Amino acid sequence: MIVTVTPNPSIDRTVSLPDRLVRGAVLRVTSVSSEPGGKGVNVARALTLAGLGTVAVLPAAEHDPILAALRSIAEEQYREETSQLPQYQKIWLCPEYRLQREKEDEWLMELCKEITLWIGKAYQKTIKKSVTLGSAEREYLKGVITTHREALR
Repeated sequence: MIVTVTPNPSIDRTVSLPDRLVRGAVLRVTSVSSEPGGKGVNVARALTLAGLGTVAVLPAAEHDPILAALRSIAEEQYREETSQLPQYQKIWLCPEYRLQREKEDEWLMELCKEITLWIGKAYQKTIKKSVTLGSAEREYLKGVITTHREALR
C-alpha cells in the first residue's frame, strides 16, 4: 500500500472555452468541472486507477467539500477485485463498510497502530540520520493518535 500526504488539498476547477484565447475577445465558458486535487491526492488517484492500494492522507473536517469529492471519486474508482488493501483499511475507506466502520473498533485500533508506525518511519526518513524514536516518543505518538481516533472513523 502507498500512502500519500497532501497538507494543502484543493478543489481544482477547470473551465472549457469554445475557442482559443484572443486578446480583447469575449469568450463564454462552455463548461466547468471540479475535482479534488493537490499533489498527494492526484498521485493517489492515479495509483488507484492503476489498481494499487493507496491511501490519501489530508487535513479535512467531516463535511469538508474536498472530502466529499474524494469519497465520490473513490466510489467510482475503487475495485474490490484489484484492491491490495488490508481489511482494516477497506473498512476505513470504502463506503460499503460504513456500518462496520461505525460499530466496530478493532479496525480503528489497527489503523492507529499503523499510523503511529508510519509517522515514526517518515520521521526517520525525513531527518536522514541514524536517530530512532525511543519508546517514550512512540508511546506519546500512539497516545495522541489514539486520543483523536474518532476523527478517523
